[in-house]
Amino acid sequence: KEKDLILIKEILKLNLENFEKKKLELNASVCGFTPIQILIEYCKLKKMKSNLIEYTSSARASHDSTNVVGYAALGFKEKSSK
Repeated sequence: KEKDLILIKEILKLNLENFEKKKLELNASVCGFTPIQILIEYCKLKKMKSNLIEYTSSARASHDSTNVVGYAALGFKEKSSK
C-alpha cells in the first residue's frame, strides 16, 4: 500500500519524472505503466486536474493479506476557465 500511495501521489501531481524515478527506486510493479506515462503527459498538455476517487486492494475482497494487489481509481478533468 505504501508504494502504491507514493506512486499515486506522483500521478496526481502529473509528475512523470518523479513517477518513473520512484517506480525504479521502490522496485514497484505497475500494471499499465506506459499508458500511465501517456496519461500524465496528456493531462499536463491539456492542463487537467486530478483527484483520487478510491484506493483499495485485493485483500479487502479476499481477506488474504499475503498476496495483495492494489487498485486505484483516479479522475482527470479540464480545469474550468472561471
